[in-house]
Amino acid sequence: MIVSIPEAAQRLNVSVDTIRRQVRSGVLPANRDEKGQWWLDLSGDEQATAKAADGDRMGLGVGTPLQRNERESLINALEDQVDDLKARLDRSENERREDAEKFRAERDRLLEMIERLATGKGQ
Repeated sequence: MIVSIPEAAQRLNVSVDTIRRQVRSGVLPANRDEKGQWWLDLSGDEQATAKAADGDRMGLGVGTPLQRNERESLINALEDQVDDLKARLDRSENERREDAEKFRAERDRLLEMIERLATGKGQ
């Protein structure tokens, strides 16, 4: 069966970039037509070879839809992470404000001391 790169990616359930890598590395045989379009011959052997070459990603479930409860668990975990990061950012911002206030108070105190020393009132 002769297919384009996007169609091969869809049929093999991998990305277009994966197909291109496999064509470059010689895992999948491909020919270019006079217009520059790549065409692949996906007989049964090439399909199995392509899937095996991309086995690590396929083994991790790339291209397989998550089950509903897995998706909800992942979404909940991500929402928890976002909430945690927001709380940490808020705490950090509050600390920054407190430090800025302390800095201003210390600067004002030092300026008063310098002024008293300069005018001779500090003696």
